[in-house]
Amino acid sequence: MSLTSIAIVVLVATIAAVLIHAHRTGSHASADLRVITQLQRAGSKIDKPHEIDFFLYFPNEESARQAAEKIRTEEFRLSMKSDSQGKQQWLVQLHRTMLPEVWALIEIRRKFTEIAEASGGSYDGWGAAVVN
Repeated sequence: MSLTSIAIVVLVATIAAVLIHAHRTGSHASADLRVITQLQRAGSKIDKPHEIDFFLYFPNEESARQAAEKIRTEEFRLSMKSDSQGKQQWLVQLHRTMLPEVWALIEIRRKFTEIAEASGGSYDGWGAAVVN
């Protein structure tokens, strides 16, 4: 079996494991896997660190600040601003340089969803630029 064949088998097995885990836990892991796949298709080297942005939305400034205080202890840079599109919501945007590894992103999604919902908000996923 060639190295390419082995790599494909490992990738398929990883994807299957992630999807099974997502189904069993009810998580949105498939969304994280989809973004990683999109990065790969765009030519991104996912074995290199990426500057990843995470997005949490809140109905008001106070709830955004409450969540931001809980997250400040994490290894993320944070910015907060009012939504300029007239939706009267607040965005807490977090930035972290890391490998886009699906298991780490699933854990971040779980943690940020929990923090956002506790403050009346929602986690809206993540994005990253292509890294060559």
